[in-house]
This record gives sequence, structure tokens and C-alpha cells, in this order.
Amino acid sequence: MELENFGKLEERIGGLLKTYEELKAKNNTLKEELKLKELKIKEFKERLERSEKEKGVVREKVDGLITRLDGLIQNV
Repeated sequence: MELENFGKLEERIGGLLKTYEELKAKNNTLKEELKLKELKIKEFKERLERSEKEKGVVREKVDGLITRLDGLIQNV
């Protein structure tokens, strides 16, 4: 009877160890996926910042052109 209990215990511990290893592998996979997602987010933020800067430059140029046109119109 006691040997049967040890056999069941060994079986359960074996199952737990297998599950642990599977979860550990899955965790490592998820960590790698998270790193890739964080890198993509960083790249997206950088692109967004560049777009905002470009938008500011374009706005300044358009404002400058409008000012010049207003000056020309007033001189006519």
C-alpha cells in the first residue's frame, strides 16, 4: 500500500515538474514577445515624435508663406 502511495506521489511530482517546465518555456516565449512589442512601441513613438516635429516645421513654413502673401496683398 505504501509503495503504491509513493508511486502515485512520484507520478504527481513528475507531472508537476513537466507542467513547471512547460510554463517556464511559455514564460520565456512571452518575455521575448513582450520585448518585441516594447521595441515596436518605442519605434512607433519615435516615428510619432518625428511626425510631430515635421508638422511643426510645415506649419511654420505655411504661416510664413501666408504672412508673405498678406504683405503682398496689402502692397497692391
